[in-house]
Amino acid sequence: MAKPPRYSVDMSVAPRDRYDAVARRFKAEIAHLPSLFAEVIEEFVLGLGQALGMRNGLPISAAVVIRVAKLVFRRMYSKEEEEELRGISERTGVGVSVLIAFNVLVDTFFGCSSGGARVRSKKGKSRMLHFRTLDWGMEGLRRMVVLLEFRERVGGDVVAQSVTYAGYVGVLTGVRKGLSISLNARPTHNNSHSFVANVRFYLHLLLVVFGRRPPISSIIRSYLVPTPTSSDSPSTASPTTDPATGTSSAIANEQSPTTVHPRRTSSTATAASTTSSAAPLILRLSPDSTVKPNADLPPRAAQSLLTILTTLPAIPTTAAYLILSNGHATAVMEKDLRDAVTRSSTSFVVCANHDEGMAELGQEGDSDGAAEKKVKMPERSWLANSASVGMEEILKESVSRAETIRRRWKRAVGNKKGVGTEKEREEMAGEGDVVRLVSKSPINEVGITHFAAVMDPDVGRVVWCRVRTDSVEYE
Repeated sequence: MAKPPRYSVDMSVAPRDRYDAVARRFKAEIAHLPSLFAEVIEEFVLGLGQALGMRNGLPISAAVVIRVAKLVFRRMYSKEEEEELRGISERTGVGVSVLIAFNVLVDTFFGCSSGGARVRSKKGKSRMLHFRTLDWGMEGLRRMVVLLEFRERVGGDVVAQSVTYAGYVGVLTGVRKGLSISLNARPTHNNSHSFVANVRFYLHLLLVVFGRRPPISSIIRSYLVPTPTSSDSPSTASPTTDPATGTSSAIANEQSPTTVHPRRTSSTATAASTTSSAAPLILRLSPDSTVKPNADLPPRAAQSLLTILTTLPAIPTTAAYLILSNGHATAVMEKDLRDAVTRSSTSFVVCANHDEGMAELGQEGDSDGAAEKKVKMPERSWLANSASVGMEEILKESVSRAETIRRRWKRAVGNKKGVGTEKEREEMAGEGDVVRLVSKSPINEVGITHFAAVMDPDVGRVVWCRVRTDSVEYE
């Protein structure tokens, strides 16, 4: 494994010029995107057809779809991001439609493991680190992993970082001071058996494809990356205080990361009340009068974690898992089109590519003495790769990854000697313990894992990152 190359992105320069160094360095790699684009489109068409009940996919050839797609992918919802892609296109010779398709569709297909774990620094301060791996079979993309450092002006301080691919301008894994976010693909969406729900869901996807709504990676970017036109300053509210009421938020308390209540289908946004400091934070949110249903992007201000957890569910997005941390607490959001279920913890939480409620405790114990978890199968998947690989296998592998990480963390905590309670042992863990969660097989696999990273939202930095290079070498 190797460290990814770092590049500075100065947000004060014209959008077409921001990725000049990245585009020139990775010109040869980006030139292979058209072939990757064809592969992605073929998977998307196959999966979409099978999700709609057509065993062999949509009754049209992938070649026809690819030709049509080159006509369809003409714009991004964000003009700023579109200009950035046009600049990359000018420097690499790759058609802008291919770059737009790459940026719109790539977050649909990867597998991931993400979460948060509390550690103690050498100075004795306790905070949560945000860990993350990204897995995908496309070998060509592994050669394009970069670490971007965003600055508000040339020569200025780094205000945000993102681990991403050359040619990709959204954010899948990023951090600024006070907030880190990673995105995991979610292979199911709510009420997938409902014709009306499916129409609404796929209509949203079409609106994203046509540039009428932002992809979820653009929404994440808006939370982390400053823009030249933004005059907003980061929120000064305490991460554990509700800015609307000034009262302490349940997200700051010790949470149970394994309890998930049934989803609420009501159109009224509510948050579960907490009766004790150990009660789980479960948010069931959908559009209400305080959030404009048609608001496609959040404000450009540096928002607090609590504000994001309250407002993001109502913003229309594809189905996904978002893992968010402010260094005090880490939340996992099971995001659907216009609602979400959120669980959080101030000690440890993990998320892969399955809903928490899909894993059932079995009777047999595994080699580590932990009960085996079985999978409650959803009725239908919408992801292309779940159609070609097999939905059940994807979910079983996801449950296995999450359980492996949990067991590793329990062993790491259990090895801390001379400390009394489990909570005290957790707070004796260090950064190295978190790195080991995501740096060894089967969580970090040859030919599958693209990169693994650990972020520290307390300081706003990627503190550790390695690319699974295999035969790939960086200059």
